[in-house]
Amino acid sequence: MPHIFLSPHYDDAVYSCGGTIHQLVQQGHDVTILTIMAGVPSLPLPDTPVLQDNHERWQIGDNPVTARRREDKAAASILGANTEYLETIADCIYRTNDGEALYPTEESLWDKIHPDDPAIILLEQIDLSHADTIYAPLGVGGHVDHLIVRDWAISLSQKTDIPIRFYEDYPYLRDRKAVDLAREKIDAKLSPDTIIFTQDTMQSKIQAMLSYQSQIASFWESADAVSHEVSETFRGATDTTFVERYYAMIRN
Repeated sequence: MPHIFLSPHYDDAVYSCGGTIHQLVQQGHDVTILTIMAGVPSLPLPDTPVLQDNHERWQIGDNPVTARRREDKAAASILGANTEYLETIADCIYRTNDGEALYPTEESLWDKIHPDDPAIILLEQIDLSHADTIYAPLGVGGHVDHLIVRDWAISLSQKTDIPIRFYEDYPYLRDRKAVDLAREKIDAKLSPDTIIFTQDTMQSKIQAMLSYQSQIASFWESADAVSHEVSETFRGATDTTFVERYYAMIRN
């Protein structure tokens, strides 16, 4: 039975949980990264400022799903994980209702899920009963796609006995107050846990993160800046250990 990491977008699970994924694989576990908002957007694309801004930054064309999926498969291969993709839900910047963009601006991407968002209903049709453990975003930072996947995981917790662990979303976990706020917004008891891993695993995580070439400009000044910043962000109690933090949902 696989450990399933729910990744709202093509990079989220690797950015947030790459060390854990690599370590689980090294221990002989079956690991799958399931990217949720992985569908090819319908044409015509929404003519919105947020879409134009993202496409300009990514520099991979007007329909970037093929390139982003290629990056994701390369990253997963470095970590030893399998990949699966939901074809029915596109990134929020592409989603529409009656031809109108649901998230047309940068501001609309944060904190408030649109009531007409089809992703909510579509996720209820997905069966994860074969999972050993489900890892879901905590929703740090409040990106709507992360919140939708978080809420789905909470819904799953009410229907299954499968362990569900929430991960701190990178890069938003840099702000520890945002982490605390995200924890408070989950109406359930959470038990914190820390996964500790070595320098070798950290290097595998960094190399996997660098596979997402289209995303570097969104989070770092350059590719050269990735290694130092990521190592410092995930550094543990010593200079040679690193950590990723999780919160297990405690059922009554």
